[in-house]
Parts: sequence; C-alpha cells; structure tokens
Amino acid sequence: MKTFILSLLFAASFATAALATEFSVLPYPRNGGAATMEDWVATMQDLKDVNAATVVITKTWADLEPGSRIYGDMHQLAKDFNDNAAAGRAVFFGFQPINTVKRELPRDLAKLAWDDPAMIARFQEFMDHMMLEGAKPPKYISLANEADVYFEKNPKELESFLKFYEAAQAIIKRNAWPETRIGITVTFDGLMKGRTKIVQKLLQASEIAIFTYYPVIDLKLLPIEDINSHMDMMVAAAGEKDIYFQEAGFPSSEGLGSSEARQAKFFDTFISAARSRDQVKMASLFMLHDFTEEHCDMFTGYYGFGKAPKELKRKFRDFICTLGLKTSDGKEKQAWKTVLANLK
Repeated sequence: MKTFILSLLFAASFATAALATEFSVLPYPRNGGAATMEDWVATMQDLKDVNAATVVITKTWADLEPGSRIYGDMHQLAKDFNDNAAAGRAVFFGFQPINTVKRELPRDLAKLAWDDPAMIARFQEFMDHMMLEGAKPPKYISLANEADVYFEKNPKELESFLKFYEAAQAIIKRNAWPETRIGITVTFDGLMKGRTKIVQKLLQASEIAIFTYYPVIDLKLLPIEDINSHMDMMVAAAGEKDIYFQEAGFPSSEGLGSSEARQAKFFDTFISAARSRDQVKMASLFMLHDFTEEHCDMFTGYYGFGKAPKELKRKFRDFICTLGLKTSDGKEKQAWKTVLANLK
C-alpha cells in the first residue's frame, strides 16, 4: 500500500535504545499535502516522543524514472538516505516496480516481460545513477510492494518476476550495497485468502520476510484476540528468516465496526506480540495522521473502488481514511496515547 504517501515521509525516525524489535511510525503529517512547517515540526516531535528507530521511504520505479533514462527526484532520494544515515537512523527503502495492484515502471518498459534483458539492463543503469548521486546504502530494500496481490491477478508473470528479482538482487549486492538485506513485501491477508502459494514463492526468493499487516479481510475486521495467532502464521511462513513489518495498522471507523478503543487495543496487542518474537526485527506503524479527503479520494480511485457500489466504496473509505493515530487535523485518538505509552 501507499507509495504516494510515503514519498512525503522521508524525514522519519530517531534512534532508540536497543530492543529486539525496532519500531517506527509513518509520519504522514497533519493536513497531508497542505502541511505547513509548523505541522512538520509537530510531526518530527511526535516521532522523537515515540523513539522511532527506522525510516521507511518508498518510491515506485515510475516515480524515479518516468521515462527512458529520464530520472525524477533521485538527488532528493539520495539526500534522504544520507541525512538519515548521518543521524544514525536505519533506512528501509521500498523500491516498487509493483505497487499492490499494478506495475509502476518507466513508460518504455511498461509492457516488457520482467526478465527481458532490457528490463534488467535498465535496472543496472538505475542503480548506477543512484551511485552517482552518492546515496548511502539503506539497511533494507523491498523490491516490490504487496506483490502477492498483483500476482493473484497476473499469475503468468510470477516466474519471470522472480528471475528479475534474482538479477536485481545480484546487481545491488555486487555493484552497490553488499550489506543491504533484500526482500519482497507480501501481505498478511495473502495467507488468509488463498494466495499462500504465491506468498511462499515470494518469501522463498527473499533474503528477509517483509509483510504488511492489516487484520481486515474483505473489509471485515478480524478479532483483536487473533493477533498472536496471526503473528504465528507469519512466523511459520517466514521460516527462519527475520521478519520486518513495512506497515501494520488498523482503522478506527465505527462504520466498519471499529472504534478508537478497538484501534488502540490493536496497537497495544500488536506491539507486545512483535516484541515477544525474536524474529520480528522491525515494525513500522501505519500511520501518524489520517489521510486528508484529497488523499482518500486519490487512493479510492487507485485501488479500484472509485466506481464500486456505494456500500463497498463507503467501507473502503472507512478503512483507508481512518488508519491514523490522530485525525487529519491533529486531534489525538486513543491509539496515539497507547503507542506513546508503549514506545516512549
């Protein structure tokens, strides 16, 4: 989920005392894209207050190379890497040729097979350009976001993508960042909704196991009491690999049968469950503030709910628009106080 948001979030996290699990909160600011300097200062203070330890930065390949060798904001991306490294913060970089429901590639590569030599050569050129920008190595890289969702709809592409992933991983390790740990982000609900074989293939190819975790299936909330069993499922799927939660979140909307209290209980339970499992090395909580109406509209369209039946569209918006620990205008929800108490 959510490339557009995360492009706003580069200045994320602050060093913390050593723990088995490091935590972060995605710092979507009060007022979203209209955030003022005051809003950003408040956001940075919030992150200091929760001792966030890792910054998650995500970009699609199309963001960074919209056309053939026409590079986007690569200089700023390198600066973000370097600024966080200088401050002692680990960087988790989500590089997304796939973002949940669609390919996100440079225009001239959009229809190529994943393992086409031209695709792999261009990734090599992309990494060469990153190195020219002087980007410090991120600690972790995800090479596709929630990829199991995409491959459920495009199963014939999976094997060629795994060849691309293998080649891209080798390029990163050989020519740029040999110590960076690399994986493919998969969804928790892929284990619950019949995508288990796809999830297993993606995890088997990965060096680390990266999940997004929202205990919401078909826009129906799962019991908070099941979080530990969900965690056990993901640990089993990961095998002996370290686990990283790129996103973990829960809506507060009463329209979905949730509430501020239920959202707070989710985060309290999730943080405890993550800390109790040595394999879970990092968890990024999604997110600091609710989306603004503008971004709710954008994501409703992006994920294919813009023309959905009225009730289905409402439920999706109730989910996507209430994931914050605070409202879009900065009002604290119960979940913020819970997270603060757990992480401060």
